[in-house]
Amino acid sequence: MLTPLSSVRRLLAASLIAPAVFLAESVRAASLPAKENFHLFLLIGQSNMAGRGAVTPADQVPHPRVLTLNKAGDWVPAVDPIHFDKAIAGVGLGRTFGLQLADASPGATVGLIPCAVGGSPIDSWQPGALDAATKTHPWDDAMRRAKLALQAGTLKGILWHQGESDAKRDLAPAYAAKLADLVARLRQELDAPAVPFIAGQLGKFADSPWDEFKQQIDRTLRDLPAKVPRTAFVSAEGLNHKGDKIHFDADSYRELGRRYAAAYLQLARASALTFTAPPRPPNIIYILADDLGYGDLGCYGQKKFATPNIDRLAREGMRFTSFYSGNTVCAPSRSALLTGQHTGHTPVRGNAEIFPEGQEPLPAAAVTIPEVLRGAGYVSGAFGKWGLGFVGSEGDPTAQGFDRFFGYNCQRFAHRYYPPYLWDGQRQVFLPGNDMHVKTTYAPDILHRETLKFIRTHREKPFFLFVPTPIPHAELQAPDDEILAQFKGKFPETPFAGRKFPEWGGEADYGPDAAPGGYASQPMPRSTFAAMVTRLDRQVGEILRLLDELGIAQDTLVLFTSDNGPHTEGGHDPEFFDSNGPLRGVKRDLYEGGIRVPLLARWPARIAAGRVVDAPFAAWDILPTLAELGGAKLPAAIDGLSLVPTLLGQPGQKEHEYFYWEFRERGPTQAVRADQWKAIHTFAAAGRPATFELYDLSADLGETRNIAAAHPQVVERLRRYLNEAHQPNPRFPLPCDP
Repeated sequence: MLTPLSSVRRLLAASLIAPAVFLAESVRAASLPAKENFHLFLLIGQSNMAGRGAVTPADQVPHPRVLTLNKAGDWVPAVDPIHFDKAIAGVGLGRTFGLQLADASPGATVGLIPCAVGGSPIDSWQPGALDAATKTHPWDDAMRRAKLALQAGTLKGILWHQGESDAKRDLAPAYAAKLADLVARLRQELDAPAVPFIAGQLGKFADSPWDEFKQQIDRTLRDLPAKVPRTAFVSAEGLNHKGDKIHFDADSYRELGRRYAAAYLQLARASALTFTAPPRPPNIIYILADDLGYGDLGCYGQKKFATPNIDRLAREGMRFTSFYSGNTVCAPSRSALLTGQHTGHTPVRGNAEIFPEGQEPLPAAAVTIPEVLRGAGYVSGAFGKWGLGFVGSEGDPTAQGFDRFFGYNCQRFAHRYYPPYLWDGQRQVFLPGNDMHVKTTYAPDILHRETLKFIRTHREKPFFLFVPTPIPHAELQAPDDEILAQFKGKFPETPFAGRKFPEWGGEADYGPDAAPGGYASQPMPRSTFAAMVTRLDRQVGEILRLLDELGIAQDTLVLFTSDNGPHTEGGHDPEFFDSNGPLRGVKRDLYEGGIRVPLLARWPARIAAGRVVDAPFAAWDILPTLAELGGAKLPAAIDGLSLVPTLLGQPGQKEHEYFYWEFRERGPTQAVRADQWKAIHTFAAAGRPATFELYDLSADLGETRNIAAAHPQVVERLRRYLNEAHQPNPRFPLPCDP
C-alpha cells in the first residue's frame, strides 16, 4: 500500500526526454506500492479524453490510491484537471475512472498516465508524427511517459477517446484500419499483447445530429470488440455537452468515467476466462415487464421519471435497440418466449381467457425454457403473472418445468394489485387485509419478496429465475407511499373514469356516474404510472444489490425486457410519457410500437459494458441462447437463434431471414420483417377491405409512408414469408386457414 504521499521530483525536462537510466533510478526512489500492486492506465485520444468540464472543489479532493503522472514526471494525487496538452483543461473521465477502479481493487493503487492531445487526428498517433496544432508528438510523448511509468507499475489498460477529427469525407473510410493498427502498435510497443483497450463513443447530442462521417466513425468504434480481441466499446448515450456541442459537461465526464471503469472491469474478468468453457453455467434472471414501452426507460430516452437501476443494466452491459417481443399481447408473447417459436408456430397465439380464472393452457407437448435447462441441472422459479394456463391444467407452471411458481394464474386477476390471494404452486395464499373494498397488501411487493428469497435459497447451484412482473399494466394502482408522493402534483392529470370488473364489486368505483372503462377509476393516472415504473426500478436495484451481497453477480446473467408495447388502458397516456419513443402504434398493433421493446443484458464476467446492439433479434431467440449458455440440449422445433456470439462479442452471429408475427384479436393481422423491410397484412373483415403495407425501417422507423406500390418485388417476397411462416391452429385461426 502507498504510504502518506511525499511525491519525489524527477528532475526531467517537461518533454520527459531524459536518459532512460536516470528515469529508472528516479522511479525507484518514489514512495510507491509494489510494482504488481501499482495498476497503470494509459489515457490517450483528443480533447474529450482530456476533459473540458468545469472543475469544482470536490474534483480536487485527493484519494491516497489514485495517482497521476504530471507534466514534470512526478506521481501526484489525481485531481482535476489531470491532462496538460493545452492550457484549456478541466474535469475529464480519468479521475472518476481511477476512483472506481480503486474502490473495486482495495489492495491496488491506480496510476493514470494522461497523454490526450486536443484536436489530434488518428494519424498524429504514429511514431514521429507531429500534431501541428499543439506542436506535440502525441505517440512519442505517450510512449515516453508510459515507459517511465512502467518502471514503477504494471500496465492494466488503455483508454481511448478520439474520432471527432477523423469524421471527414477523406478520413472516415480509413479509420477502421487505422484504429486496429493503433491497438496492435500500442500492445507491441508496450510489450502488453493482451492489455484491455477501451474505446468510447463520440458525443451524441440531440441538438447536434451526426452526419454520415460521424456515423461511420461510430460504426467503427462499435464494431471494434467483434474485430479486435480484448477490446470494449463504451456508449455515450444520454450524456450532455457543455454548451459547445462538442465536449461533454462535467457530470457527463464523470458518468463516462464510470462507464469506462465498468467496461474495463468486465473486459479484464472476461479476458481471464475461456469463452467456450465457462467455469460453471451462469445463473439466469429474466425480468419481463408488463406492457412497458420502448421509451419508458431512461436508457431508451424517458425524461419524465428516472430508472437508474434498470439503466445500470445498460451501462454495465448491453442494450438492444431492435429487439422484438413474441407478440403484441401478453399470452402469445409469453408462449413465443418460453417455447422459442414465433406466433406462426407457438401453441398459444391469443389472450383466450377461461372463466372464472385461467387462460388457454400451454399444451403438455410444448417444450419450455425451464424444461430445457432442467436437463442441464438448473432449478427454476417463476414469480408473477403466468397467463399460459391455470392451476391443475397441463399449462400449470409446475407442469411446464418450473420447480416453484408464486403469483397470478391469468390476466383477469393479474392486474388487480390488491387481490385477495395469489397462487403458490396449486395452493392459494391469501393476502392480509385485501378484499373487494379494502386494499392493504400490494401484491407486487409480495412477489418481489419471494423473488429475493428464491435467489438466496438457490445461490449455490445454477438457477433460472423468471420474473414476469405485473407492472406497469393497468389497473393503475400504487401504494400511497414516498414513491408516489414524489410524483403527486408533478404532472397535469386527466382523471380516468372507469369501473371495476363485475367480480370485483359492481360497476361503480368513484360514483354512479363513472363511465365504463374496464379498470377502476384513477384520479392521478400519470403520477401513478410513474410511481409504478419507479417501484419496478427499485426492485431491479434490490435484485442487483442482492447478487453483489451474495457474491454471485459475476456468475449471473440478468436480462430485462417487456412482453409488448405500452397499453392505453386504465387512464395511461403513452403519448404524454413518450412511451413509444420514435415508434408508431401501441399494444394490440403490429406496428413497431406494439412489438419493439427494450432488451438489456448484464453479465459482469462476460458481457462488455456499454455495448449497443442495433441488429434485430426477437423473444424466440432467448430459448436457444439460454440453452447454449447453460450447456443444455435444444428441442427440435424452434424458430430462434442463439445470441451468444453477440452477447460475448464473438464473430459468427447467425441472422434471421425474417421475423414473423400474427394477431387475430384486432384485424386479424400478420406482420413480417426482413432486413430493413417491414410488411403488415390486414385481412378483410366487417366490410373493410384487406390491406398490405410496406415500410423501409432504415428510412422510416415511424412507419409513416406505405411504399408497397413502389416495391412490387419486395412485396412478393414478404407475402411468401407470410404464407410460409403461418401454420394453422384451430384454437387461434386466421381467415386464410382452410
